[in-house]
Amino acid sequence: MSNAVLNAKRRAMAKKQKAKAPKPAPAQSQAQVQAQARATKPGGGAQRSTSASVRSSIPPSGPRAGEGSSCSRSGDYDDEDDPGMEEEDIEDYRKGGYHPVKIGDWFKDRRYRVVRKLGWGHFSTVWLAHDRDEDIHVALKIVKSAAHYTEAALDEIELCMRTVSVQEPHVGRDYVAKMLDSFEHSGPNGRHVCMVFEVLGENLLSLLRNARRYGTLRDAAGAARGASGPHDSGSGGASDDPAAAGDRSGDGLPLPLVKQIARQIIAALAYLHGPCNMIHTDLKPENVLVCIDNVEDVIRSELRSDPAYAELRGGAALVQVSRSVANSRAPSPVRAAESSAQSLERDLNDISIAGSPQHPPQRHAPPEPHQGVKVKLADLGNATWADHHFTEDIQTRQYRSPEVLIGARWDATADMWSCACVVFELLTGDYLFEPRSSSRYSKDEDHVAQIMETVAPFPKKFALSGRFSSELFNRRGELRHIRRLRPFPLKDILRSEYGFSPQDARETADFLLPMLEISPARRSSAEAMLSHPWLR
Repeated sequence: MSNAVLNAKRRAMAKKQKAKAPKPAPAQSQAQVQAQARATKPGGGAQRSTSASVRSSIPPSGPRAGEGSSCSRSGDYDDEDDPGMEEEDIEDYRKGGYHPVKIGDWFKDRRYRVVRKLGWGHFSTVWLAHDRDEDIHVALKIVKSAAHYTEAALDEIELCMRTVSVQEPHVGRDYVAKMLDSFEHSGPNGRHVCMVFEVLGENLLSLLRNARRYGTLRDAAGAARGASGPHDSGSGGASDDPAAAGDRSGDGLPLPLVKQIARQIIAALAYLHGPCNMIHTDLKPENVLVCIDNVEDVIRSELRSDPAYAELRGGAALVQVSRSVANSRAPSPVRAAESSAQSLERDLNDISIAGSPQHPPQRHAPPEPHQGVKVKLADLGNATWADHHFTEDIQTRQYRSPEVLIGARWDATADMWSCACVVFELLTGDYLFEPRSSSRYSKDEDHVAQIMETVAPFPKKFALSGRFSSELFNRRGELRHIRRLRPFPLKDILRSEYGFSPQDARETADFLLPMLEISPARRSSAEAMLSHPWLR
């Protein structure tokens, strides 16, 4: 059974147990199960390659290991969803499963009419729908009908309602995706919770993929020029390619853009952690979506050119033809119309991250002053209240904080650790930490070793404070199976592996390291990070 399903069931079970007794104690058995999954193989004294020198890039397409809801420690991704699957499993259209949807179907007393499919996840399918009352298009999320999915969806609705009901003004309010409505819908497979969200653009992972594609094109063009002409002089002079000027790595986003995005993500976290009293627990590029200017106009323009939509307006009830968007496997409730990503590429063309194999970006006349990009933090399906955790099994593998790795107490600063990992990934196109297991050590131990090499050693008291500490550390606070570490500080990684200037490397590391404090008690909060000079 996938960890996503287990977490949903744990939520429902926790509520029932809480109602029966003031101090439920399901944690012990859960810890035992997790400990078995985390058990290391015999062996010792292992030598391993330093984490920074064996970095693996994000795959150019398809879901990544570690995607999905609160990944399990044994598999680190929700293996219930096959990464090769472009559509949901037809077998899940049954009692307790998905609701069968056709283009043209109406919901909530003929208020919402389905226009096209946007995506799917293990919990739900997501549809572009027209809101007849407001005359706008919305993202309609229809959750599976089994009881544990319903319980999790009701928790999500409560959390989403909190983000829109807080009266206290806060800079981060506008950087959290808004739920517009919720209701229940009865169908042949049961009663389904439905949520309505604003329609947003593609996620940050798509931007990274565009950056990689553009970098590949640029490198190929540069190689062709070097092979054919006088630019292959070896003189070390400035490149004639304006897009390459000041470039560090073709796989990351431009530094000014990342600073802008980071400022908005941190503002959103400050809003969630403060006035909303909640923790996201699953921050990653897939869960940060780009806002499209005039998105309603973009959607309507796209639909006008769609023959299926023309038939729909004529009254025909069409059989649904699947049209999933990139990364739709992740159960985020907000996905853009397909044209949104194309619109975004055009909007960002002047900062050199756009382009397509058919039409690589060209040098244009100086653009109008760029208004910047706006993002919103989405998918509260794994969020929890700060003072009441639904589960202790949180965070996608690559963004998982030290306290969660060792099974210690965690709080809102766990999101800040993930935030630093996301910012590094946006800058470089690579994971900051990508652990692997071997015959001698577990993936968790490798993860801890990578953190120790890049950030700092674990203080002994902290290292031994978690439920899983004894599996990872001996009594002296040393790793059990990995004996040789090769420290490679973050500042040096940025310089030597990604070509940052000494100043940019130093300033970027100074920004990231307060969010990468090993001990949660010493880690910077979102509110404090908002005033960091790197974001100005």
